[in-house]
Amino acid sequence: MDTPRHRPSDAGRTLSDGSKKSVLSRLTALRSGSRDADLKGSKDVSAAQLPASVLLSIFPSESPDPTTCHQPLDWYAVWLDEQLKTLPTSTLSGVVGHDLNAASRWTLPLAEAFSEIARCAKTANCPSIDDIADHLVKEGVLDVTTRKEGPLEARNFVFAILGWQTMLYRPALGICPPQQLAVADEQDGYRGQAFMALKQNHLSTKRAIHEFLMGFGILLPPANYCASTDLEDKKAFEELQTIGPDMFNAFLLDSIGHVKLKWVDVISCHLEFDERNNTVFLFRFPSFCAAHFTAMQSEKKTSVIYAAASPPSSSRQWAIEEDVHQMLKETLISYRLLFGQNKQARKLFRRGVLVGGLPGNVQDQMLPLLCGRKSCRLTREPLDKDSYDLKQDFPVLRSRISRLHKILSAKKPRSWQELWRDKRDSAGWYTFWTVLIFGAVSILLSFLQVVLQMVQLARQ
Repeated sequence: MDTPRHRPSDAGRTLSDGSKKSVLSRLTALRSGSRDADLKGSKDVSAAQLPASVLLSIFPSESPDPTTCHQPLDWYAVWLDEQLKTLPTSTLSGVVGHDLNAASRWTLPLAEAFSEIARCAKTANCPSIDDIADHLVKEGVLDVTTRKEGPLEARNFVFAILGWQTMLYRPALGICPPQQLAVADEQDGYRGQAFMALKQNHLSTKRAIHEFLMGFGILLPPANYCASTDLEDKKAFEELQTIGPDMFNAFLLDSIGHVKLKWVDVISCHLEFDERNNTVFLFRFPSFCAAHFTAMQSEKKTSVIYAAASPPSSSRQWAIEEDVHQMLKETLISYRLLFGQNKQARKLFRRGVLVGGLPGNVQDQMLPLLCGRKSCRLTREPLDKDSYDLKQDFPVLRSRISRLHKILSAKKPRSWQELWRDKRDSAGWYTFWTVLIFGAVSILLSFLQVVLQMVQLARQ
């Protein structure tokens, strides 16, 4: 095992050291081989300092590069601590050595169980939730013999942790019958391609992770795939070849399309559009993608989200590993397309008009860097383009972008203010306003000339 097994005396032991070392310092210490010493000297965990061993099981990237936009992942510690509050006590009761009454929610046994789930998901070949739960029981991490519902709660526990580690869904345990598993409704009742259903039966946990997740919807879409049955959506998907920040950005969506932007906690909803409520959903944690992005550059794809990919020989309705790689990259670039590469969109973001839904204690510091700055490098080479080829630059998010563009293209300015803001056709915009201004000036001069002639005639 990569993680040390806990002893009976470890019950209730918690995981933050009294010296208040930063998360990045702890990551460095772990990489240098001082993991055990770091854990043995730990005391209470704080909301802003999650154990480095837990972070390492999720994020494969190296330390942030000071020449890029990479930032510490402190928000994840706070977010994860908040998510743990939502788990029923019964779900945690099977973790061997975990003290439910400990001052800190994150005890050493619980963190080890968290890490072991990540390790098992990354190393096993197409594992299922049942496979991972059985592994934890075999290794003595979980005990299912003390309660009748022990096996069911073990599956609940694995289901919840995998959701937090992949950020593809947030578990919603306790809101459905015991024989079902449910995810949180991130989209306020909207059922799009990502989440077609919010519940499914416990029997589905026998399937591989990607097959199980298909029971909720297409959480990981494949490249160049349009799942919509709407003929207009399919037409837009086929016809739109390129897109740029001058014709598609958050400012135009807000001012011309009157589209509301809602920030969500799961990456699977990114850029989905609810036409009924005129709302587009955006993933609020770009550094989650950036942490994987550095690993992609070094061809290290050992992170939990890749465990949700389907084998290359599987149905093309679900992402393979290369598509997951591409989706994380596209998500990062999409913030630049929507906000960073347009002056008005950056102003809109900086005014806070679009970020009001972000909790104050769970904010990703990379978001304002990507959305509020004119230039921001995700790697040592800038990725901004004046024009993006959808098939090459956005193959995974292509169907969502083309649908949004279709909606925006159908919107026409309804006021003089909207006409002034609408610069999608820059040549037409300049022509219209030039003709209008010169025409207005000509009419004004003609009117003044008539008035002067009338004055002269009156004097005669």
